[in-house]
Amino acid sequence: MLKECSALRAGLGIGTSTTGILEFAEGFATIGCSFAADGQGSYTIVGTEGVIETPRGIIPGLGTRAAEGLIVVIDPDGNRREELFEPANQYKNMVRCLR
Repeated sequence: MLKECSALRAGLGIGTSTTGILEFAEGFATIGCSFAADGQGSYTIVGTEGVIETPRGIIPGLGTRAAEGLIVVIDPDGNRREELFEPANQYKNMVRCLR
C-alpha cells in the first residue's frame, strides 16, 4: 500500500515534490523526492543488516558535481566501507535497455 503526499510549486500548478510511505507485510519504507532539491539526490537503504548510502545518486559528474560515483556500506557494528565507481550516462543506459 502506498500513502502519498504531494506539493505543488507556486505559480506552476504542477507537482514538484512528493513523499510517501510504502507498507509491506514485513515492514515499511519511506520515500521523498523533489525537483526543487537542486538535483542533489541521494539514496539510503536501511535494513536489519546495515545501511547502504549513495550520496551522489544523481548523475555523478553532471555540472559541478563530483565526477565519481560513491556507495557507502555500513554494517550493524558501524563499520564503514566506501566504494567508488566511474560515472555513466544513466539516461543512455536506460534507453539502451528499452530497445
